[in-house]
Amino acid sequence: PTQALFLMNSSFLLEQSKYAAQALLERKTDDADRVRAFLLRALGRPAAQAETDAALEFLQRMESEMTREEAWARWCQVVFVSNEFLFRT
Repeated sequence: PTQALFLMNSSFLLEQSKYAAQALLERKTDDADRVRAFLLRALGRPAAQAETDAALEFLQRMESEMTREEAWARWCQVVFVSNEFLFRT
């Protein structure tokens, strides 16, 4: 748990999440394609449809509370602290 808390609050990880979000939002494509591209790059595998749908729902919910860029950075952070990212084989 300590490691997870450290990563969630790491200034380095927050910065990288912002950079990833900026890069994704610069892509000339739709949000679903952005989600799929990021998961493929971060996790090394294609996203399942359920993952894409959940990410889009999360982003929509977050965008009602913060800027689009902040919402995407928050989602990238979630992926970065996921077990699948941390223990990728």
